[in-house]
Amino acid sequence: MSGWPGDQDEALLVVHETVGNGVKHPQQVPADGTVALALSIAEDGILVVEVTDPDPRFPHFNEAIIAAPVTGLGRVRALGGEITWGTPDVEHGKTVRVRLPPCLDRLAYAPSATTVKDCDVDPC
Repeated sequence: MSGWPGDQDEALLVVHETVGNGVKHPQQVPADGTVALALSIAEDGILVVEVTDPDPRFPHFNEAIIAAPVTGLGRVRALGGEITWGTPDVEHGKTVRVRLPPCLDRLAYAPSATTVKDCDVDPC
């Protein structure tokens, strides 16, 4: 993450919330119960956070992303994260992906202007 020009504290919050969800919320947990984190920076400068947990289901995804922006995916979305999920390998659970643009580019990438935190003070 150190090569990403965005707000490091916000990136850490995104990682904290998504990994925390991956640990707390799976309902079908196999014996190993592994939660995996992958971080990358896309060519367009967007930080990509992927968290894979052992439960292939996500029955309340829509409710989770529109929740109040105080914890969880509601907070991630309020920080400007674009959240998706899928099951690339259903036997190994699901992956939640967050794409977080650097703050100068958030208005162009954010789901809606009301979910974007203003980039005040220093430009990241």
